[in-house]
Amino acid sequence: AVIGDSEVVREELARLENHAGRPEARAALEGGRGYAVRWSDTVHADMMYAAMPFSHNGVLAGTVRAAVPLTEIARGVGHQRTVLFVGTLVVLCVAVLVSSLAVQWVTRPVRALTDTARRMAAGNLAAKIDHAGHDEISELARALNQMGGGLSQSLETLRAERDLLQNVLRDMREGLL
Repeated sequence: AVIGDSEVVREELARLENHAGRPEARAALEGGRGYAVRWSDTVHADMMYAAMPFSHNGVLAGTVRAAVPLTEIARGVGHQRTVLFVGTLVVLCVAVLVSSLAVQWVTRPVRALTDTARRMAAGNLAAKIDHAGHDEISELARALNQMGGGLSQSLETLRAERDLLQNVLRDMREGLL
């Protein structure tokens, strides 16, 4: 017999049918806990039920059963989905921002190398790049600086040879005339 129900006034409890045959109550009496989801004729809604046995003086006296309308559970699940969705969006935005900053930080030395190489290609063989460190980028920077220095020396040598050749040719022309 039902001896208490939060949705039914005490005077009306006698009209309720015995709940011992309900799946959650049977499972609680047999194995300790029972759960079920079904329509409630009392409250006219889909409900989730949970039942547990209780004892009095060491003797099984019955079950305690709780019920929650599935609309409340659905509302809670919907709220959790919203929180999860917003949280995922926030994490995604932070990840994109952090990734962008990391890419900028990681590619800065490569951009500096590219800029120095362009200045050298434009004729500024004195252009140099910092190469503190022992990684591949630093090694490439040192090699680029050495290449620029070598090209600059080669260019100076060629200019000196050109000037010498021009002077010799001028002297020869003047001597022949």
